[in-house]
Amino acid sequence: MDAWISSLGPQTSTLLRSLLQGLNPGITEEALKGLGLVLLFYMLRDEFDNVTDGFVYGALIGAGFALTENFLYFATNVSKGSLPYLIVARIVLGWLTHPTFTVCIGVALGYVRHTRVRWQQWLVPAGGFLLAVLLHSVYDFVIFYAGALVTNLPNNAIALTVWWVAILGNYIPPFVTQLTLLYILVKSLAHEATVVREFLASEVSSGVIRVDEYALLQSSFQRAKAERKVLRKRGLKQWLRVRALYQTEIGLAFRKWHVSMGDEPKPGDVQPEDVYRQRIHRLRQELEQTGT
Repeated sequence: MDAWISSLGPQTSTLLRSLLQGLNPGITEEALKGLGLVLLFYMLRDEFDNVTDGFVYGALIGAGFALTENFLYFATNVSKGSLPYLIVARIVLGWLTHPTFTVCIGVALGYVRHTRVRWQQWLVPAGGFLLAVLLHSVYDFVIFYAGALVTNLPNNAIALTVWWVAILGNYIPPFVTQLTLLYILVKSLAHEATVVREFLASEVSSGVIRVDEYALLQSSFQRAKAERKVLRKRGLKQWLRVRALYQTEIGLAFRKWHVSMGDEPKPGDVQPEDVYRQRIHRLRQELEQTGT
């Protein structure tokens, strides 16, 4: 294979070799991270509610992978000449790479919870994976190709300029992708508010959810503000209780939504909706006993 690539001529062989070098980590690493997301999706299905959860889980898995990879890069590639590049590419701009790639898969899996259309449940995750592979492969291809080009430039100053322009320009596609993903996240949060408003209305009438909580749960920003206030005034333990209460109430809303979307009832007499209600009651009792 390598001999055949070399026979194509120096320019073509460099291009093709860089392309294959980019595809290798693009496919294998995104498949590995995607497998982790798929396991989360099926093993913690009740916690993987929507696109927002896919965004969060994808970002966390991508960031964890990037952190591990950074240790390896710094341990094996640090030299006087490469340190500035490693700091800029791996730390300053590193949040634009692995987290962005993996979020594409997470968001696609989260969308599966929004649709009953069978072909969309297969095609959308496949599309998310292919987009992650494409972004990752293009990113690595530019690095490999730029590295191969600058080694043949006679002027070191020109080579350094070409290298930095190529590397910094390489972050434009992930940045544009992040802007798109942030727009999707905003739309997902709006949908989350709609789910809470629709499926917790009856819980307010029955006394499970309080009216002030019902209003607060519909705004992630107001909810976060209220949680920070509890943290400042009441401490970490109370903050954990309040946060658990809000998350359980939101979990109840999404559980009811998923049932309406076709999720099968759980085996046994006690359904998850009742478990959510029992936990809400217990958490509220604990908060009342401690004066919050």
